[in-house]
Amino acid sequence: MSARPDERVTEVVIAGAGPTGLVAALALAQRGVSVLVVEAGPGPSTRSRASTFHGSTLDLLGELGVADALVARGRVASRLQYRDRDEGIVAELDYAAIAGDTAHPFRLQVEQRELTRLAYERLRDYPHAEVVFNTTVDGVVPEPDGVVLQAGRERFGGRWAFGADGAHSAVRRALGIEFVGTTYDRRYLTVMTDLDLARLLPGVSPVTYVWGGDQGVSLLGLRDHWRVAFRVGPEESDDEAMAAARVQQRLRAAVSADVDRYPVIERYMFAVHRRTADTFHLGRCVLVGDAAHLNSPSGGMGMNSGIHDAYAFAETIARILHGRAGVADLAVAATERRRVAREVIGARSERNYQDIIETNSGSRRTRRDEMRHIAGDPELTRRYLLEASMFDSAPRPAGGPGAELRVAEPPSRTSPAGTGTTAPRPLRRSSS
Repeated sequence: MSARPDERVTEVVIAGAGPTGLVAALALAQRGVSVLVVEAGPGPSTRSRASTFHGSTLDLLGELGVADALVARGRVASRLQYRDRDEGIVAELDYAAIAGDTAHPFRLQVEQRELTRLAYERLRDYPHAEVVFNTTVDGVVPEPDGVVLQAGRERFGGRWAFGADGAHSAVRRALGIEFVGTTYDRRYLTVMTDLDLARLLPGVSPVTYVWGGDQGVSLLGLRDHWRVAFRVGPEESDDEAMAAARVQQRLRAAVSADVDRYPVIERYMFAVHRRTADTFHLGRCVLVGDAAHLNSPSGGMGMNSGIHDAYAFAETIARILHGRAGVADLAVAATERRRVAREVIGARSERNYQDIIETNSGSRRTRRDEMRHIAGDPELTRRYLLEASMFDSAPRPAGGPGAELRVAEPPSRTSPAGTGTTAPRPLRRSSS
């Protein structure tokens, strides 16, 4: 691809420096592909709506060299627990059941921003990788042998492009790709507290789902705080749900009525969507993560599936650039990732969501019996945890196509680690 005088050119350009964008960049850089990431913010994304990392994702991040550091910053959940407001603990599944299937037989609870920081620092070890901050992509210009991401008057050209720029993706909109689906009538209220919930709920796991209709909650324990996620019905406005007194009322009902006041670190509301892009691949562009699909956060699969998208597409595009795959292979990968988003991730997150809010006593009883049966059978427990950990839908990190492209270590660091606001290294122009 030839460069105009006002254009910077690399092999792959990526819109968005969140978890998906930086994982894609890191996977490409480790395979010898030059890559440039364009991010609207002043540094790697600090958003932390997600806090769950499944074993399948940690295995991929292990190959990229960031899993151990991420685990060190988070809290390991060795048990997955289900409770019912009427009966207490219903079932508990031990991740030891999948120890023979993964290097990470647990669920990790840690803020997603920790991954973006680690991935960015790791990416800086590669002289053929660059991140440009304070630059908002607002257009896409297809070219015969490449694609240009446009940001105002700036142009960033590549042979391939990733749209990893979130639910309101400018890349997706510029390509004219429809984002089809629905918005749930219930919203999520997430409350963070540093009160020791394990003292109030003896035996609670860092990953606990409490079924109970309108009072169903998710309890997620991180190293220094807990996240309590409530479902808020349409009869209550955001302001009403966020009111301090109402938040305290919800916490007391969900955890303990004996606490006068829960310390609240942060609270926020967000709408819940189930949407999928009509296609994840158009021309020389691919969509990953929230730019490609949205689902209920129940089960912690949204960010994880986005990371899986990023890895799968990076693997395939690296093979194309190395002459070991063709565009048809990318079309196959895109079709598969879209199928996973719709039929696996979307369907499971929907089921998890409905389990928590189910009000019918008979249906809740049936689900309790099912989970007790699974927890009482070692092989059923293993299968359940493999699915819950997304192993049946994630790309595999070892032994698969493209393994020969992997490099174990980056070249020596060529510049000191920065805070994410330093000037980017210049890119070499390419005539490829």
